[in-house]
Amino acid sequence: MKPFKTPKYRGKNQFIKALLKSGKDHMVYWGKDRMDCHSIYITNDIANVCVEINIPAGIKLIEMENNQIELYLLTVNHQIRKQGNGSNILNCLKQIADLCNYEIILTPSNVYITDYIDDRIGMIAHNKKNKIKVADLSKWYKKHGFVNHDKDHQGKQRLIYRPSLP
Repeated sequence: MKPFKTPKYRGKNQFIKALLKSGKDHMVYWGKDRMDCHSIYITNDIANVCVEINIPAGIKLIEMENNQIELYLLTVNHQIRKQGNGSNILNCLKQIADLCNYEIILTPSNVYITDYIDDRIGMIAHNKKNKIKVADLSKWYKKHGFVNHDKDHQGKQRLIYRPSLP
């Protein structure tokens, strides 16, 4: 039997290309899911990401038009939450946004198990231990340079990070 190979990103989105290049030692592109989100695992053990049960962290990104990317999900395993790992991931995303001149859009919200029943990144997010309350998520993102943007299709406030000018 042939060993399992992780998917390769073959798209043209400069943000995702730059992100994967900068994180080549600790990020694994896992492909698109049913919602057309690009799944990226963040781990210290890339060699065993296919069999690793507790992926340390993950993100889901949606390509948008006009140099925008939606951060659909950012999650850290409950065993290593509240240690700055989410902030480190977010800072990395902001650096790539600045480098590629991309805006990052997101909607702070809860994750429900029915949305991610067959998804490893979603399953990490579902664990409630040491989780930031949704009410505090907006404050957390704003602390990291995000500002109010507009409302999503459900009327929830969306936030945006605008890249720093060189």
